[in-house]
Amino acid sequence: MHSGQDRCETGTPYSELLRLLGCKWSIAILAKLESNVRRPGALSRSIPGLSARVMHRCLELLLASELIERTNFGEVPPKVEYCLTPKGEQFLRVVGHLDQIVSS
Repeated sequence: MHSGQDRCETGTPYSELLRLLGCKWSIAILAKLESNVRRPGALSRSIPGLSARVMHRCLELLLASELIERTNFGEVPPKVEYCLTPKGEQFLRVVGHLDQIVSS
């Protein structure tokens, strides 16, 4: 059996979860994507206090974790959209369950 400290070592599922939750905006961005806010500008405007720089770092983290995917339409001016992957949808369902536990 592993100790709690071993679970948080780099490369474990727990360390990945902690890394995702380290960006306090991750859940807000995922929730907006779930409600079909897909463009970076719309995301930024829909989440008060979220700077463009932090949003882009958080989007990169979510992309690397395969919770979201990016579509580049190759237009001028550039058009980019983000959406949840099935893994991202599942992650939000788990977060919803956790919220119910904490709120009760």
